[in-house]
Amino acid sequence: QELRQDPAFTDLLLEDPSVWGVQSLDADGVVVRLAVKTVPQQQWGVTRELRRRVKGGLDEAGIDIPFPQHTVWLRTDNPAQVPVS
Repeated sequence: QELRQDPAFTDLLLEDPSVWGVQSLDADGVVVRLAVKTVPQQQWGVTRELRRRVKGGLDEAGIDIPFPQHTVWLRTDNPAQVPVS
């Protein structure tokens, strides 16, 4: 509703965004599906702004978006030959 009340976006939305719910829970994230109907050719800008606002809300709530991380262990018979950068 916040997006709908913004004068820069109110004329671009045909109806309020609808939260369809959690689509998946994974080790590296949660997928929440939203739907919003826009006037033709305006869906990309509205989508970017909607994502920006969702991210801002998560940040304000102290919720981090996880990203995949890998730890690589190198094993060698002669540690002196392994370059350190």
